Amino acid sequence: MEQLFKVPIRNLYCLLSYMNEMPELVNSLNDVDEDLITYDFIAKQFLTEVHYLHRRGLLKDYIVNKEETSRLGGRVMMNESMSFIISKKPVVVCEKDEYSNNILLNQVLKATLKAICRNRYVKEETRVKSFIDLELLTEIDDIALTKEMFSRIHFKRHTNHYKRMIHIAKMLHELTLLSHKHGNWSLFSAEIDDKALNHIFEKFLINFFSS
Repeated sequence: MEQLFKVPIRNLYCLLSYMNEMPELVNSLNDVDEDLITYDFIAKQFLTEVHYLHRRGLLKDYIVNKEETSRLGGRVMMNESMSFIISKKPVVVCEKDEYSNNILLNQVLKATLKAICRNRYVKEETRVKSFIDLELLTEIDDIALTKEMFSRIHFKRHTNHYKRMIHIAKMLHELTLLSHKHGNWSLFSAEIDDKALNHIFEKFLINFFSS
């Protein structure tokens, strides 16, 4: 039978910060009262990063967009277009490169905002602010957050300013997964089984002593 441990959110925040190679997140808590470190506090930290990115301007990159069209443009996809050609319809499938902010980094940002809006352990004030930020992202696709989704993200020089936002988003996602596993969750602590806690602590030690 698995043993459960009640772990303060602040401790989880520190462990997950080192796990995700972001020790500076721990240092930012040095002057914060321990009782103030809650799930809502971390959500507000995320919103601070979102506002910073909005002021700087959301990142854009070239993405491939495939569409059925009656006007030639970009690359014609012959295999996908063949059924239209055979049926003599004036339609082909074209692939175009578009410069857009509908990229994975911004999709994770939007998905995290939606998760905050739905989370009952977040204060109404924080949920409202998240909803307002969400309204600015209508051009960004909705995605389902998964661990695999975060593993696909790699930072380069021009994306480094997204790193803090992504790591806090990943932290909120991991905390949510832990809360769903056992259901006994509060603003201040979470119950975690010994296997999950050992995994977190092992990764913490590896990153802590290699930093």
